[in-house]
Amino acid sequence: IHKFHIRGSNGCTAYGWVDEKFLTKKTGMTTGNLWLRTGAGINNSKIAVMSRGTKVFIMETLNNGWYKVYSAQLKKVGYCSGGYISV
Repeated sequence: IHKFHIRGSNGCTAYGWVDEKFLTKKTGMTTGNLWLRTGAGINNSKIAVMSRGTKVFIMETLNNGWYKVYSAQLKKVGYCSGGYISV
């Protein structure tokens, strides 16, 4: 079980837990330093930066080429551009 938190652009913070058995088996690695964001697009707030080689669980693939991901290393859920994730 992994604890995560999300900080929104309005300053609110949400906490939760993710059990690995409910995570998708689809994983990827960041190909460079990559911002994890609160939503799918560059206008959304930055949560944290993932360094090159960070493993992510891909929770959802969006139509605009972005992914909703979970980073066990950062213990955070957020969104990032699929162009910088090697699947």
